[in-house]
Amino acid sequence: MEIQSGGLRVNGDCLVFILQRRPAGSPLRLGITASRKIGNAVHRNRARRLIREAFRAVFAELPVALDIVVIVRRPLGERKMQAILDEWQRALPRIRRAASP
Repeated sequence: MEIQSGGLRVNGDCLVFILQRRPAGSPLRLGITASRKIGNAVHRNRARRLIREAFRAVFAELPVALDIVVIVRRPLGERKMQAILDEWQRALPRIRRAASP
């Protein structure tokens, strides 16, 4: 809960990224929140899978020593992996800026 109250928010189309710096040398961590507003368990799990896979694709470009919580704000519907990856790519510059001291 600490990250949601004190972290920096980066808003996307369907996703909200909340960032918080960690001590140097700490690993990068990812948390995903998808409430029941997104849909049933099948839709929520699909959203989480897509977000995790996009995270793996951009992992090398992300700064270390950072906690990232991704909140799914709107149902993803029939969006494909590329749409989620594009949202991560659009958020990357703001994530890097937020992680820099």
